[in-house]
Amino acid sequence: MICLKRCPVEAIVGAKNQIHVIDQEKCIKCGTCFDACPTRFGAVQKIIGGPVPPPIPDAKRKIVRTSRDKSAAG
Repeated sequence: MICLKRCPVEAIVGAKNQIHVIDQEKCIKCGTCFDACPTRFGAVQKIIGGPVPPPIPDAKRKIVRTSRDKSAAG
């Protein structure tokens, strides 16, 4: 959500528990999202000289979190 809030042209769409996507029509390639995204996520990649991959379809953007069984830890 950090990159979404920092995008100066609102080119990133997404919600909580949903994979965010960059609208390439709106994106001005400023790099703000790349700088704002925590490195542990690695969600934003710079693509130089290659085609931009198609966005993830809406039906596949939901993030399903699984909780760890705390009783198994020990």
